[in-house]
Amino acid sequence: MWLHPAPTLGMTPCSSKTPMADAKQRSILDLPFDPKAEAAADAVADAEIEAGKGVPHERVRGWLLRLVNGDRVPPPEA
Repeated sequence: MWLHPAPTLGMTPCSSKTPMADAKQRSILDLPFDPKAEAAADAVADAEIEAGKGVPHERVRGWLLRLVNGDRVPPPEA
């Protein structure tokens, strides 16, 4: 019986010289607040909602409930 090695999926072996992660974990909450960027993002979102590109909460909720029940359904569209 021949044993084949498991595929590596492009991964390389670990090396003690390669750090696994940054020593200090960072959070999105650590980013500095930029009021101009926040206002610009809000304006874009508001414009998309006004243009009818948003999906109503109830449709999203219904979709999520169907997923929880095991139905494989595509996400609702605007």
